[in-house]
Amino acid sequence: MGREAMRRYRITMALVAVLLILGNLLIGCSTPTRTSTPATGASETSATAAAAAAISLPLDKVRIGHHLSMTSLDPAKYQNLAARQATVLTSGQLFRFDEKRNIVPDLVQTWDVSSDGLIYTMKLREGLKFSDSSPLTTQDVVFSWERVKGEVSVDKTLIKMVETVESPDAWTLVWKLRTPNPDFLRWFGEYAAVIHPKRLADGDPKYFDHPVSAGPYMIKEWVPGGPRLLLEANPYYAGGQMSIRQIEVLYVPDTTSRVLQLAQGSLDYVLDLPSPARDNLPPAVATYPRSSATTNFLVFNIARTGSPLANRDVRHAISLAVDRQDVANKAFFGVASPQTGYLYAGLPETYDILPNGGKRDLEAARKLLASTPYAKGFDMNLVTRSSQPGWKEAALIIKENLTDLNINVTLEVVEDAVAMKSLTSGNFEAQFTIIGGYPPILLYGASFGKGNLYPTATGYGRSDMDELLAKASSEMDNQKRLELFHQVEKLAYEDVVLVPVVSNNQLLASRVPGMLIDYTTPGYYLYVKTLAKAKSGQ
Repeated sequence: MGREAMRRYRITMALVAVLLILGNLLIGCSTPTRTSTPATGASETSATAAAAAAISLPLDKVRIGHHLSMTSLDPAKYQNLAARQATVLTSGQLFRFDEKRNIVPDLVQTWDVSSDGLIYTMKLREGLKFSDSSPLTTQDVVFSWERVKGEVSVDKTLIKMVETVESPDAWTLVWKLRTPNPDFLRWFGEYAAVIHPKRLADGDPKYFDHPVSAGPYMIKEWVPGGPRLLLEANPYYAGGQMSIRQIEVLYVPDTTSRVLQLAQGSLDYVLDLPSPARDNLPPAVATYPRSSATTNFLVFNIARTGSPLANRDVRHAISLAVDRQDVANKAFFGVASPQTGYLYAGLPETYDILPNGGKRDLEAARKLLASTPYAKGFDMNLVTRSSQPGWKEAALIIKENLTDLNINVTLEVVEDAVAMKSLTSGNFEAQFTIIGGYPPILLYGASFGKGNLYPTATGYGRSDMDELLAKASSEMDNQKRLELFHQVEKLAYEDVVLVPVVSNNQLLASRVPGMLIDYTTPGYYLYVKTLAKAKSGQ
């Protein structure tokens, strides 16, 4: 990180610490001490059971502080993290992710898979209703599917093999696939697979400003783009009563404000805190890292005529020059980890494709760049998002790294909507951004699969990559599938249109007892316990 950027960041964190101490003195708290990470395994189960027993359930309200605002909850449009979380909580799903990101039935009662893996027959629960008490039928499921399946914003990796969807009656769905896919059911846990009523959503462009719900929560108050979203438990939810009656999501873009409001009790749960904040929070606040199943990448636009970044050796030189360990340590204070391949760290499928384990090799970078028409360097524009803790600092480190190659980087730190617009329009040279997906085939598909967001934005496309992804999607043997994943990584690194930098882990902080609300692990969706599960201590 540049010295000036680091100086400003340290001043901000010092100010946070001073303000927290003053605030704690005013409200009669002791001086903040380092908070502990929640226990895991059996001890966590007993701890959550004890916490649930010690409080009156359901809780009235939990207030979440988010660094992102929500402009749309339409699953057919690209959504940021905050919108995806809200969409899943306020929508019906055939299957839903649990807290460990296992896929479990939600509106589906039973399902069968044919012996060849090509036909999925699902029976819905009886008596399903939306939050306005209107019935939910398979016609609503088919309508919702048809509405989103072709949209550019919707990842096609797990659905391109779907040949037909039929609803022979109001409670039965028959999905016919062209090829088997061991991860097919996982698609139904994603935000694009949510269910809304055909009678209301069909043809009404304003419907998703205040949609009805067949999920655990429904929208009580919200203005698109506004600073506040109030959710209320859906009395018709098929999964039963929730452990929290209301969830209020507040848009708090300023990092210092989120930390202070959490410390002083006006927020209960905060996502994506800067790592130094954990040393300045009161004991009532637990902090812990969570894998968001995402990776921070440098993304290059190779479709721009005459751009140095269209040269593959230039892209390789940049990858070799990036100091990933420095980014992890200084921009993310050790919460992130340096990448060695395209999958985020910690997965059994992770493959170390980057040379020298991803460590910086400036000598090799200079030698490679010297073999290109850009040996003397060039100017480059790099975009990143202002709302994400650590991203600007990471981009500044990369900017400094590239000066050693005589690459002059102009950094633009912009709002999320601006960054996404430049990405989807192809009006960018390079971005420091994020790509996620779990299981691994989703990240590979989003990154390299024809018709998905990032290949479209960057101008990348290879028929042999598409063939590999198709084979990996339908391969039922785990070892053979792993070998196909490794081939995907090798092809990806040949072109290095995406440069893996760090795994995007997030620091979460919570005052909520009993882990009633938390991230799915790994992943970025919010999971809220039902009342029955909370009382049982699960």
